[in-house]
Parts: sequence; C-alpha cells; structure tokens
Amino acid sequence: MERRKPGKRMSASVPEDYIRLVNELLDRNFGTVLKAIKKKHKTSQPKFMARGSLFPDEIVLSLSLQMDPKSVVSTTVHASSDYDPAASVPKAEELLAACLDAAGGVLGQLLLNGDPKTVDAFVDPSLSELAQVADAPLEWTNVDVGKRQVFVKIDKMHLELEELAEKWLDENDPDRQAFLDQEEKEAEELISERAKTRH
Repeated sequence: MERRKPGKRMSASVPEDYIRLVNELLDRNFGTVLKAIKKKHKTSQPKFMARGSLFPDEIVLSLSLQMDPKSVVSTTVHASSDYDPAASVPKAEELLAACLDAAGGVLGQLLLNGDPKTVDAFVDPSLSELAQVADAPLEWTNVDVGKRQVFVKIDKMHLELEELAEKWLDENDPDRQAFLDQEEKEAEELISERAKTRH
C-alpha cells in the first residue's frame, strides 16, 4: 500500500464489506467508461479494485483500474488522510469517506471529462502520457474535501500483485515475522503515546 507518511508501521485492512461497496460504486459510476475501454483497447475485462489500510497515523484508500486479469497494466489513485486512532473525532469512517470522495473526484475528472485522449492516457502503461494530456497528481497533492484535508496521488501500482508479493513474503521470508512483530510493537507504542498526550 502506497503511504504518504514515512515509516513502516503495522496496518489493519479496511473491512471487506466496505471494499465490496466501493467496488460496486465504482462499477456503477464508471460502467460506461469500462465498456468503452474494453471495446477500444480490446481487453477482456477492465475492472476497478479498491484497497484500504488504517495505519496508526494515516488512512490510505487506493482505487485501481486494472486493464485485464492477466495484465500488469494498472493505474491507481491513492488518497491519504491523517488519522489518530486515539481521537474521538474524526472517526475512521469519516476519513475513509473523505478519501473515497477525493480519489473518486480524481477518477471522475480524468475518466468522465469526455476527452478520449485522457482516458487513453489513463490506461496507458506509462504515466508520461497522462502527464502530457491532463493535470494529474503524480505527487502527493492536497485537496480539501468538506472540512477534511486529503492528499491524492496517481501511480501505476498493481494492487493484486502487491498483495501477492506481501503474501509470498509472509510465507517465505524467515525474518518476516520478527519484522511484523517489531512494526506492531512500534505502532502500539505510538498509539499509546498519543492517548497519553490527550489526557
């Protein structure tokens, strides 16, 4: 998962029910675009995929358009918001909603603007095409969503391949568990420190 904030911290995945709802929303809102991409680019099944993680200091939601199940071509919009799990407000759900609005806004701006060149550049394997035809946030860029500050970024990360790599590391790296244990300890310490400063 692409992070805006530096450091390796343990994360929790956004619940699958929420991700399923986001995927359904993307399919509904961008269904016409998906059909046009499928027809023009002769791809078998372009689809959106959402993933999200809650870190001790940040929430990240990523929305990815994958061209084909057998292809590595993917364009992903990441949205990130500061998060403090010890705070009573804003709640994680509110920040996820703001991240979804921000990332969805970027997708809408690029895919629903009526310009086929922008859509072609979005699905191109390289980001350079997109940078030439649209004002796309290739670095973390601040956007305001209501009263929330969210940062967005586009890259070519393939979410399924990243998950497979993480799974492989979990199963095959002998030092992986020690690494994960250390990250979890650091995350718990950070949350504990924040909770103490609030009281």
